[in-house]
Amino acid sequence: MLSLLLTGALLAPLQDAPAPDAPTPEVAQAKIDTAIDRGVEWLLRCQELDGSWRYHVDSYPSGQTALSLYTLLKCGVARDHPSVVRALRFLATQDDRRTYTLGCLLMALAEHDPEGHKEWIERAVEQLLEAQGRGFSYPGYHEDLSLTQYAALGLRAASKAGVEVDQRSWYRMMDYALGNQFDAYRGPGGFSYVKGSVYSGSMTTAGIAVLAIATQQLDAAGKLKPASEKEAKKAIERGIEWLAAHAAVENNPIPDEPSHGASNMRRHYWLYGMERVAGLLELDRFGSFEWYPRTAAALVAEQSKQGSWGPAPHHQAGNQSKTCFALLCLRRATASSTGEHSRKGDLYGTDDPEGGINLRAAGDTPINVWISSYGKKVTEPYEWVEDEGKGPRVARVELMCGDEVLGTLQGDPTKPVGGKRFAWRHTFAEPGTYALRARAWLVHPGEAPEDAEPVDSEPLEVVIDEVLTPWMLSQAEAADLNLLRGVELEVEASSSLNNGWSPAFAVDGRMGRGWLSAASDATPSIRIDLDKPVKAGALVLTHARQVPTENRTLGRAVRIALSINKKRAVEFALDPRVDREIVLPFKKAERVRRIELTILERTGEGAYKDSAGFQEIALRSGG
Repeated sequence: MLSLLLTGALLAPLQDAPAPDAPTPEVAQAKIDTAIDRGVEWLLRCQELDGSWRYHVDSYPSGQTALSLYTLLKCGVARDHPSVVRALRFLATQDDRRTYTLGCLLMALAEHDPEGHKEWIERAVEQLLEAQGRGFSYPGYHEDLSLTQYAALGLRAASKAGVEVDQRSWYRMMDYALGNQFDAYRGPGGFSYVKGSVYSGSMTTAGIAVLAIATQQLDAAGKLKPASEKEAKKAIERGIEWLAAHAAVENNPIPDEPSHGASNMRRHYWLYGMERVAGLLELDRFGSFEWYPRTAAALVAEQSKQGSWGPAPHHQAGNQSKTCFALLCLRRATASSTGEHSRKGDLYGTDDPEGGINLRAAGDTPINVWISSYGKKVTEPYEWVEDEGKGPRVARVELMCGDEVLGTLQGDPTKPVGGKRFAWRHTFAEPGTYALRARAWLVHPGEAPEDAEPVDSEPLEVVIDEVLTPWMLSQAEAADLNLLRGVELEVEASSSLNNGWSPAFAVDGRMGRGWLSAASDATPSIRIDLDKPVKAGALVLTHARQVPTENRTLGRAVRIALSINKKRAVEFALDPRVDREIVLPFKKAERVRRIELTILERTGEGAYKDSAGFQEIALRSGG
C-alpha cells in the first residue's frame, strides 16, 4: 500500500518537476550489460582459495564474502557455479555474527535457495535480532542507521523466504529511523548516521529504506497501524524531497560538510542506496533527477580496464565492496526478483576472411570449439580450381592445447570441405587460461590425399572458471579442518615485509591475509608455539599472495626445512603454484607443540620477488 501511495499522487509533483540544466545521459543497455559482465569476471577472479573474499577479513571474516555471493547471484551467476558453491562452503564454516555480515548473508541465502537454506536463515535471523535495541549495533557498541538498514534488508529477505519476523522488531526499526531524520514535518528531511550527526545522501537513502521495508512488511502481515503508516509516509516523502534537492552521482552529498562529501569514500555505497530506494518505492526519478541513466552513465565510464570500480591500483581489496555496490546498482538488484541476466556466454574468436583457419569457441564446462570458416591464407594455396568458393579439402583435424591433442575428427580429402564445421566438446579438469588451436591436414591442388600437410590456426585463448575440483571443496572447508583454529599460539618470524604481513596472520585461519618476509632476509623463518599440544598428521601450507588478480607479485618458497617439536629438520620441495594448498604428511601422527619452518630457496617475479612467506599454515589430522 505504502509504495503505491508514494509512487502515485503523493509524489506526482516531484515526478513532474522540470528537467535539470544538464541533459540526462543515455547509455545503451548493451554497454551496461558488458560492464556487468566485466565486473562479475573481476569479482570471480578475486575469490580466495578458501572461497572467501579478502576485504575487511580482519574485522568481518564473512562480510565481503556474503556481499560478493549476493552480488554474483543477482548478476546472473549460476546457483551451482563453483564460486557460488565455494562461497557457501566457506560461509558455513564461519560464525561471524556482525550485523553487516548477517544482513548480507540473509540476502545471499534467500537469493540462492530459500527453501534449502531455511534452517540456516532461521538461525541467522535469531543471531541478527540479538543486536537490536531500537536500531541495530555491531552487536555491542553504538546503534547506527547504516547497520539498521542492512539488518532491515536481511530481515526482508528472510521474510520473503518464509521466516517470520516479530512485528515489534519492525516497529523499533521505524522508531529508530524516524529519530535520525531532520525536520521530518517541515520541509525536506535528510537522515543522519546517528542522531545529531550530519545528514548525507547515503544515510538518507538508508532511512527511507528502513521505513519503506518496515511498513511494507507490517502492511503485508496486516499489522501496520494507521498512525504509524501516516508518520512513515510523511517521513519518506520529506526524505525523497531531500534527495530531489541534493542527489548527484559525483559524490555522496553531505551539504553541511562539503569537504567530507568531496572525499568520495562512500560514493558507491550511496549510488547503491539510490537503487535501493528506487527499487523499494518503484521510482524512476527523485524530483527531476533521473537516477538510473545518470548513475549508469557514470559507472560505465568509470569502470577500470580490469573490470572493477574504485581508486587505483584497481586490484586492491577495498575495491571489492565498491565493485559489488556498482554491480548491484547497474543490475537494479533491489527491484529485480531474480538474478537472471544474460551474461556474454564466453564466446571466443572471430571470422577473419583475410586470415587462415578461423577457430571459435563458446561456453566453459564443457566448452564447445569449432572451425567456423577458412580465410584467404588457406583458400588461396589450398582451394582446388574446380572447388572455387567451396573451401579446401581436409583429410583430418586435431584440436590441440599446447602439444596435447584433445580430439581428432576425420574429413573427406576427396572433396571440398564446403560448410562442414569440425566441432569438439571438451571438459577441462582444472580452471585456468588455455590456448587452443586447430591443426588441419590439407590437400594441395592436384596432390593425393596421403600427401596432406598440417596447417595450424592461430591460438585461441579461452578462460575456464566453472570447474569445481576436489581441492576447491577441501579449501572451502579448510577452516573447519584446521586443528590450530581456536588454539592459543605464540608466533615469531625472522622478519616481516610490513605490518600488513604479520607472522600472526599466517595462523589466523583466514586466507585473506598472511605472512611475508622482508626481501633482505636471506633465510626467512617462522616459529609457532602452541599453548597446548595438538595431535596432527600433516602440515598444510599455502603461499603468500596479493589479491588473486595480482598473484605474480610475490616470491614463493620452493624449498623449506621443517622441524616439529625441536626434532631434526627435514627438507621439502614445494609446488610453487599459488592456487593450491601444499600438504606435508608426517610419517606418523605427532602431538605438536612447536613448528619451526625455514625458507631455504624461493622463486618469483615482480616487485616483491625476493620476499616469501605463507598465506596460511595449518595442522590437520591427516593428509
